[in-house]
Amino acid sequence: MRKIAFFLIGTVAGLVALFSYRTSRGEALAVPAAVAPPSPGPSASPSTPPLPPGARAGDGPVITTEFGQVQVRVVLDGSRLVDVVPLKVHDVHAHSLELNDYALPLLHDAVLAAQGARVDTVTGATVTSQAYLSSLQAALDAAAK
Repeated sequence: MRKIAFFLIGTVAGLVALFSYRTSRGEALAVPAAVAPPSPGPSASPSTPPLPPGARAGDGPVITTEFGQVQVRVVLDGSRLVDVVPLKVHDVHAHSLELNDYALPLLHDAVLAAQGARVDTVTGATVTSQAYLSSLQAALDAAAK
């Protein structure tokens, strides 16, 4: 009888400890206004450089994921892709901000080299990459019309 009591008390204590453990991944982080990307309006945002003469831009849709929203703008000169500007990026967790700093330049360079959205996702930033590339492809389709 004593062994059963110790077993039950140990099991309950273990379950309480397990369920009270807090991870850092699931908690939302308040992003300071200085870090948050500007909200794009109908015209170009103030941080977006002016278009070169003869170039045209197309905005992709806002792709919503569990880590926030991603939206990109493409700049085309004729049929050549000359720039990709992120308008919205993931900003829900501190980890998302770190991934943005790592993944977005890699995606930008890969997209410009490939001249399209057919590039590999960035390892460790799969959700960000997929959202970026989805918005990019839609922006390319819109700009081509």
